[in-house]
Amino acid sequence: MATPELSLIRARKEIADMATLARTMFDRSRSLFAREINDDSNDSKANANAANTANIDLDAEIEWFIAKENYADSMHEGLTKYLLSITGMDLSERTRERVNIKLRIVSELENMTDECLSIAFMIKKKHDKKLEFDPESVKALDPFGELVDEFLDFVAERLNVGITQEELKIASEMEDRIDDYKRRLKKLARQRLDRGANVRAELLYIDLIRHVEKIGDCAYAIAEELRNLIPDSTSRDQTYRDQDTKTQST
Repeated sequence: MATPELSLIRARKEIADMATLARTMFDRSRSLFAREINDDSNDSKANANAANTANIDLDAEIEWFIAKENYADSMHEGLTKYLLSITGMDLSERTRERVNIKLRIVSELENMTDECLSIAFMIKKKHDKKLEFDPESVKALDPFGELVDEFLDFVAERLNVGITQEELKIASEMEDRIDDYKRRLKKLARQRLDRGANVRAELLYIDLIRHVEKIGDCAYAIAEELRNLIPDSTSRDQTYRDQDTKTQST
């Protein structure tokens, strides 16, 4: 019978796979937005027949996102059941806390995939309603997405090893930059509304910003949980040497 420590190590790989799925969905949502904007440009610069050949199949894209979100839901359910089953074992207080940390991380990863699906739906809505974003707003979204992308990288690299107090400060700074950029984008959108911009397009833009920012919120919540994996009095290396020793002794 597997020990609690060995069971947690097995769960670790599944959690890493779920994190990869969330990251893949976010990357694809950014790519989808870029392609949709490019199609808008083609429609305005070329004849209809030429533009149609370049248009993306948004229905197929939405089906992809729905399938991935359903898979994420399945992973969430399976991992939750597996981790809860570990709580029925004879656990130390520290191991029980690590199980709870992983449960919360899995929940945040599932929230990320929800946000990615919402972004995909919003891109389709923009397309279906023939809403056009101001070129300034489109240009500003790319570095915003890059900030979130970098944050996801930062968290993913530490998913299996935890986060030190110093690294949590870095995560907090990254989260602050995302929040500041979000406020700037929303302010610019309100200014465009004051100048008479399309209300539906700007409101959709603001909503899109909100969903991207929420992915950053999820990443920070995971960073906080990863900080809890490493006791204040213990180094990260020592924490995982101890875990490996326990595993090898079983």
